[in-house]
Amino acid sequence: MGVTYQVEMNAAIETVFRYVSEEDLMREWQCGFMENIYFHKQEGMKRKGATFVQRIHNGRKVEEYAGEIIAFHRPSFYGVRLESDYLTMEIFYRLIETEAGGTIVHFECIPTFNNWYTKAIRPFLHQSLRTIGRKQLEALKACLEQQWQGMPLESRV
Repeated sequence: MGVTYQVEMNAAIETVFRYVSEEDLMREWQCGFMENIYFHKQEGMKRKGATFVQRIHNGRKVEEYAGEIIAFHRPSFYGVRLESDYLTMEIFYRLIETEAGGTIVHFECIPTFNNWYTKAIRPFLHQSLRTIGRKQLEALKACLEQQWQGMPLESRV
């Protein structure tokens, strides 16, 4: 069972896509995100199938996840798989342009718990993932809407 959350943002779909898929912009809204270190930079970096190590600052330590881009359809769909010894997450962002020029972001995180301990505390971890997903999308919305406040939608790309 996955974690889902949906929010409407007052920002153009192309801009939202860039913020969920480009590392430099992810730092502005994703709590703890440090960097993605891509393998084979010359061969299709940031495209479906690209692999990387994602580094996230969590409290006093830095966690690393093996990552792969599993969906890349500009500007409406982006997905990654992040994996550690204890948890694998498939994270998807589906973007839908509204008639007013904004964007509806549908977030889905499908976790797989990889060891006995994470399987035992699955309900707690599931709730934590739900809270983190909601907070991060609200941070994305605040970041985008604060940045573009007062600017016409057509010039927010």
